[in-house]
Amino acid sequence: MRRTLTGGFMLLGGIGLYIGMRLAALKFTELMIGSQGSYTEDGIRELYESAYRGNGFMTVGVLGILLAVLGFFLLLWDVGLGGFIRRQREQIRESNRAFDEEYWEAKRKREAGAD
Repeated sequence: MRRTLTGGFMLLGGIGLYIGMRLAALKFTELMIGSQGSYTEDGIRELYESAYRGNGFMTVGVLGILLAVLGFFLLLWDVGLGGFIRRQREQIRESNRAFDEEYWEAKRKREAGAD
């Protein structure tokens, strides 16, 4: 339960961090356009990219993506994948146990028949 909650918060926090940094860069671009006049579409795109990279938003954006991905995998592991792997291990153990019982039973019968 704790891993599910942690994974959910990491996922939502990472998404929020990424979107927040994108919105902050957009707001910065909007402020720059308002103070310096009009731009072409390519000029706005360049201004946005420079705002995103130049103000350290890219580092925080990558951190947000990393946090979201880790949270997603933690949720995936706790909700489905971890249980699936546990069930597979248990089935393999049960198959090994059944094989060992059959093997040793057959070996005992062979030894009893040889005597």
